[in-house]
Amino acid sequence: MNIKRYIVKDMHEALVLIKQDLGSEAIIVSSHRVKEKGIRGWFKPTRLEVTAVLEQNEIDQMKQEIGQIKQVLAQFTQNIIMTRTKDGETEAVPTPESEIRQKMRAIELDPQVIDILLTDLDVSSDENILRAELQARLEAFFKPVMPRNRETKAMAFVGPTGVGKTTTLAKIGAIYSLLNSFNIGFVTIDTYRVGAVEQIKIYGEIIGASVDIVMTPEELRKAVERNSDKDLLLIDTTGRPSHNRYQLGELKAFLDVLEAVDVCLVINATTKNQDMLKIIDDYKITAYSQIIITKIDETIAPGSLANAALYGQLPITYITNGQDVPDDIEEANPTMLAGYVLRGLGF
Repeated sequence: MNIKRYIVKDMHEALVLIKQDLGSEAIIVSSHRVKEKGIRGWFKPTRLEVTAVLEQNEIDQMKQEIGQIKQVLAQFTQNIIMTRTKDGETEAVPTPESEIRQKMRAIELDPQVIDILLTDLDVSSDENILRAELQARLEAFFKPVMPRNRETKAMAFVGPTGVGKTTTLAKIGAIYSLLNSFNIGFVTIDTYRVGAVEQIKIYGEIIGASVDIVMTPEELRKAVERNSDKDLLLIDTTGRPSHNRYQLGELKAFLDVLEAVDVCLVINATTKNQDMLKIIDDYKITAYSQIIITKIDETIAPGSLANAALYGQLPITYITNGQDVPDDIEEANPTMLAGYVLRGLGF
């Protein structure tokens, strides 16, 4: 911390000296009138004593901001070409790289994803060649989905409120029931949301699945035991905000009573990137092993798919694209997921 004291005739003089010595980011912490020491001081006008401070973290922030400005200017100059118009004026024309970078930002691809995709990429090549290269690079973001372990008979769906966990559970239950002839059981611990229990009961009736409603981890353990004859048990949970560590701890207490379970983190495709990254990080307490992206039909920014894959480092197993049960759901794979992102880019 840099501290300086000034004895001046007025505040204007103080401000000039402070800016000269410490810069415009300095802070005035005190000012008061003082007399010169000694007998002479009794016969002279009072002076103004001003104390100013420039904290080190402010210096560091200034350096960081200057570095960011330099970086932006460097990117700007690299991504434009200057042309001369007919009347002799010059104007900046975006380069192919700047144009595709702008498209990537528009679909909310994370900056790190953009840098990886554009590194050593010849953006001036034929459109078909460029599309094929981007397709390959995007596919590399998405981990392949492993065949489901049939010995793990339970799937639990976790995530924030309103992402579509119950509807997704019903869609997956319908797929396994109708296409694979599985004997399905539903269990819900979501007793807080109005209508949640009735909703899952209706889905159970439609596909012929049993429905258990539990209030405690012990009740969940007993429900799993009762349904040991089921081919697949799908467990619905209460939506929890990712920043609420207490509520996530409660959720973990339920999951801990399950000996073998695939935990699926459900995320809405319209979630802002920073919020998505926080959800992915905070929900690690549940030991989820896969990600499901819902409501892809409600976003014009499918970059969230690549962002989730990069920061989650887990397979995205399903995409949902509507409310209809069981139709509006797709089993995901790297080729399909990359295709969603490319269509968002206009390829």
